[in-house]
Amino acid sequence: MYYSIIIFVLMIVCLIIYFVFSKKIKMPTRLTEFVVDKYNKKLKKLAAISKKNEINFDEKIYQSKIESEKLTLDNLEKNIKTLKKIKKNTDLIKNALALTNKDEFEKALSELAAGCELFEFKDELKISEEDNKLFEVFDFKKSKLDFEMQKYFGSQDFFVHDEKCFFFENNKAYVIDTKNVFKSDVVNCEIKIIENKEKTEEKVPIFELKISELNLSKKIQVPQKNIQNYLRKKIKPN
Repeated sequence: MYYSIIIFVLMIVCLIIYFVFSKKIKMPTRLTEFVVDKYNKKLKKLAAISKKNEINFDEKIYQSKIESEKLTLDNLEKNIKTLKKIKKNTDLIKNALALTNKDEFEKALSELAAGCELFEFKDELKISEEDNKLFEVFDFKKSKLDFEMQKYFGSQDFFVHDEKCFFFENNKAYVIDTKNVFKSDVVNCEIKIIENKEKTEEKVPIFELKISELNLSKKIQVPQKNIQNYLRKKIKPN
């Protein structure tokens, strides 16, 4: 009897483990399913309505697909822009499918953006150490994106702030919004370092890093002389 109970409990544990791992395996496909499979299905609905109403519409121009490509800053930026196109098209398609007026329907079709091919990467970017050293000094957490996002944005480390992952290169911040990937962006911005007048009771200097374009600000205490000197060299005169 005891053996039966043990076997039964083990079976339950195995089933729980199976469903947990099964869910984890399926989750990384959600973004791809949304930006390729579901998106293209909606395009097919538009094409079917267009054909029925004798409206000229070539769905292939707007279809999303994935192509293998080498990871570069330009290709990373293209992927971010393509995701914005897909989001814009998805909203337009949703509105178009609810329209009953032919002229309004055709106008909605004319606003769709072509060129929705996404690049899939299998490598990582070599990020400038000098451009990103400041974020290490200010003790920003570093992390890789999840497995699926790495396909579209690379497997390099990102700095993490407020559910956004970013790195800095050539006066641009490459920002991946992990909560809403369609809000990811490439932003021209300037890093500002400020030495605050206030000091701790131990008279340790306080420095602040600010990037107004990203609404990012962080203060740290800097007791090390070499780090103080490094940060002071980064301070630009007003």
